[in-house]
Amino acid sequence: MKKIFTLIAMALVAMSVNAKTVVELNKPAGVTTQFSAWGWQDWYVPSTGEAVVSGSTADDSGITYFDASAYDYLVLKYKECTMETAFILQTSCKGTAGQWGAEFNQCDATIQANTSGLVGIKLDATKNKVYKAALQSHAAGSIVIEEMYWASEAEYKADLEANPVTPYIAPTKEIDMSGAKDSDWGGSVFNGIWLTGDFSGYDYLVYEIEDMNIVSWGKWILFGGDATLYSTSGSFIQVVDISGFERNVSSGMNFGIQAATGSTFKWKKVYFATKAYVEENGIKSGGIYGDTFELTLADLNAGWNAEYSADTKTITITGDADGAGGGKGWWFGTGTDAKDFSHFDNVVIEFESTTSGGTVMVDYDVEAAAPVANRAETAVPGTFGVGATCVVVPLDATNKSKVKSIQISGDKGSTYTLKAAYVAVASATPEAKIGTVTAVQTAKIGELNSGVCYNLAGQKINASYKGLVIKNGKKVVVK
Repeated sequence: MKKIFTLIAMALVAMSVNAKTVVELNKPAGVTTQFSAWGWQDWYVPSTGEAVVSGSTADDSGITYFDASAYDYLVLKYKECTMETAFILQTSCKGTAGQWGAEFNQCDATIQANTSGLVGIKLDATKNKVYKAALQSHAAGSIVIEEMYWASEAEYKADLEANPVTPYIAPTKEIDMSGAKDSDWGGSVFNGIWLTGDFSGYDYLVYEIEDMNIVSWGKWILFGGDATLYSTSGSFIQVVDISGFERNVSSGMNFGIQAATGSTFKWKKVYFATKAYVEENGIKSGGIYGDTFELTLADLNAGWNAEYSADTKTITITGDADGAGGGKGWWFGTGTDAKDFSHFDNVVIEFESTTSGGTVMVDYDVEAAAPVANRAETAVPGTFGVGATCVVVPLDATNKSKVKSIQISGDKGSTYTLKAAYVAVASATPEAKIGTVTAVQTAKIGELNSGVCYNLAGQKINASYKGLVIKNGKKVVVK
């Protein structure tokens, strides 16, 4: 008999330790719930009836309250909370109609931003008159409510020890750029906002630009430093690695774009992203995304024996005294400066007019085979004829993450007026009405006698040269 009594006593003790009472929520648990700034949402309403409103006062004579006298805490289990939030338990609801009057009592606790865990409201003397429980955000964000329950102090402390509050970083955090505006920085313009906060949990910034037109130069300004601005016009997406920047900002700072006076900007979206989010979505640091990425026509910064007018968007091949042709185009750089066009399939050049045929050459930052030491030329040229309106050059699948330059070249005296220049995914690539894409051609040394040849720097060469050359506007591998 004594043994049976002991077992019963042990069972009662076990029940008292674990006898929390889970409540029925009036919203689905386990899903992400969005909040606006200072948004209020009721989650648990154990009372019945309605307050009787007369004029400006609210009388609770019509309400039957829930009696929580048997408990010490109302506990909320949550995860992935992105904003500071008040967890509120309202008790007596007498007072001013529609407001928290002098007799509208409540208990509350704070859920910290960017956390997951447990939070408990310690009940006061009014716990015999529970009205409802709600959450009110202090800023826009989201939270996932997993469970809500009544508990004793011992139960709550035991659960809190087993489920401590832990940091949570949302995969992305958007920056509100709606207030971005131009400011004069003495010879340049800054377009952006003042940014504060702790962003140390993020390693990347993703910029989505709806429209941009940079005059001569521009750069991203962020965290007291700057980063390379890869595009100067059009719409695009750029990803910037910020892991090397100090990202815990305790005071206001400049965040946006600095560029030459006269530049214009139109933001679409800017957000921080975790390393996991970037990797899971196949985003690359420094990459540029979208259906197309424009090559600026404001300035063609590379070339030889050629001139470019930004006003008329015309390339003129001036050539040299020996009659050699030339070229003009875009130089991106080598190493980390080379352009990552992995997302795209083709280079597209659209013409308003051409006076002769020519070649579009895409060069990559890779080592060429001997004997051309320290060269980086594996390009496939796209050739076009007189009157061409468009030429399309496929990007090399292996090397398109390291494009160092794109050049338009031709004979002396040729002119090419550009309509547009960009890289594009296959679905956004127009069908070239005139112009063809050719494979790399192979020739023997003896064949050089049939035409004047130049190396890829535009210098005339003789028949003893071996390697990669341009022959009559076409790229040739000489063996």
